[in-house]
This record gives sequence, C-alpha cells and structure tokens, in this order.
Amino acid sequence: MSMKKIILGLLAGLLVSTGFAFAEETLPSTASEAMPIKQELKDTRAEVRDKVQEGVKALKENVQQNKTQFEDTLKTQRTDVREKIGTERDAFKEESRTKLEQFRTATAEQKQGILQDLKTKREELQTNAATLKQELRDNAEQLRTEFREKVKDARERARIAIAHHRSILMTTRFRAAIARLGNIIERIESRIQTLQGQGVDTSSVTPLVEEVKNLKAQAEATLESLKAKYESLLSGSDPKQILEEAKVLVADLKSQLEALRAKLREIMVALKALAPQPAVPATSATDEQTP
Repeated sequence: MSMKKIILGLLAGLLVSTGFAFAEETLPSTASEAMPIKQELKDTRAEVRDKVQEGVKALKENVQQNKTQFEDTLKTQRTDVREKIGTERDAFKEESRTKLEQFRTATAEQKQGILQDLKTKREELQTNAATLKQELRDNAEQLRTEFREKVKDARERARIAIAHHRSILMTTRFRAAIARLGNIIERIESRIQTLQGQGVDTSSVTPLVEEVKNLKAQAEATLESLKAKYESLLSGSDPKQILEEAKVLVADLKSQLEALRAKLREIMVALKALAPQPAVPATSATDEQTP
C-alpha cells in the first residue's frame, strides 16, 4: 500500500470518527454578523489544510529517511560479511597450496596428517561462513523490525498531529455555530423590548429566553471541555482513548446545539403569536347596502 493511500486512509478515518457539525445554521443571521465568522472559518480551513499537508510531507520524508538508513546499514553489513568470508577463503587457499606442496614430499603418515588438517580447516571455513551468513540474516531481520517500529511510530505521531489540526477546525466551527445562535438570542431580546414598548405582555416568553441562555452556556462549557480534550492529544499517553472521549463530547455538543436551536424556534413562534395584529378596516354603511 502506498504512503499516499495510508495517509488518505488516516484522514478518512478521522473524519468518519469525529465528523463536522453545524456547517450552516438554518436560523437567520445578518450578513454583517456572518461575514467575520465565515472569514475566520475560511482562514482556519486554510491553516489546517497547510498543517495537514506539512504533516504528510514530513511523514513521507521521515519514512524515506528511515528506509534509506535501513538499506544503507544492511548493504554495509552484507559487504562486511562478504569481505570476511572472502578473506578467510583466500587464507584457506594459500594454506592449502602450502600443505599440498608439503604433501608431495611427505611420508605416508605425514600425508594423513596433512589431509586431516586440510579437512579440519575446510570445515572451519564452512562453519564460519554459515555463522556469518546467519548473523547477517538475524541482523537484517532486526533492522527490518526496527524500521517497521520507526515507521509505525512516525505514522502514529503524524496521525495525532493531523487529528489535532482537524480538531482546531472542528472546534472553530462549533464556536461559530454558538456565536450565530447567540446573535439570534440578542435579536430575540431586542424584539421582546420592542413588543414591550408597544404594550404587549411578554411574560410568557421570559422563562423560555432564560432557558435558551442556559442551553447556550451548557454548549459553551462542553465546547471548552472538547477543546481541552483535543489539546491533550499532544501530551496524552493514550491518543486512541482521548479520541474516543472527544467523540462522546462531540455527540453531546451536537445534541445541546440541536436543543438550543429547537428552543429558539419555539420562542420565535411564541413571539409571532404575541405580535400585534394589523387592524381590519371597518365596513362602511354604503358597502352594507343591498344593490
């Protein structure tokens, strides 16, 4: 599997596991209030995109660096083994020539000794060569294991960094959603004051406004907990557990914002019912006459 596919898989997993919420609110907001929020989201998205790209690039470079180091080390060890075996083989050949020259003039008993000595030396050479090759295989396997561990560690650190960058965008979007809902609460309060100035009794909606303010405060508190949880990704010892706990907070925050939006709709319906109805024109006596 290519590194690009691995990184895309990590990113897809993060998006699926956490998700983004409340990209757009269906409740109204003025253009002047929406523009700063939209610009902040745009800037945050660009910053997160750059950070993720930097993380992917750094991961690829780290893996390639470790791979090159692994290959160079293994190549050096293979060269050393070949040289050692070659040196021992050359020494055996030289010694064999000397022994064979002695063999021509040796007695029968001496010949037996020379042949036995050559056999022993040959077996030692074969044993040493086999030992060196086995050591090379063992070292190669150890190097491969170390390489895989380094790559795994690099991928894990990259995954944590990417999750942290993504969390910045997520919390910014949640904060923007809460800010938009807060603007709606302010406009509702302004509308209530207008109705009161017209002599309308708005006591029926006052408890609803207090309730919606409490819901907004709860959402803000949950968002702060979520931000703190994501920040702990960089220092926590169990990133997987942290992400699972963050996922629960995300679900809670979504539910709280849904409840907040539902309560705002309820208030808006109530205010519409309280609004003074336009007067119906009186019917003239002429209109009432029968033709």
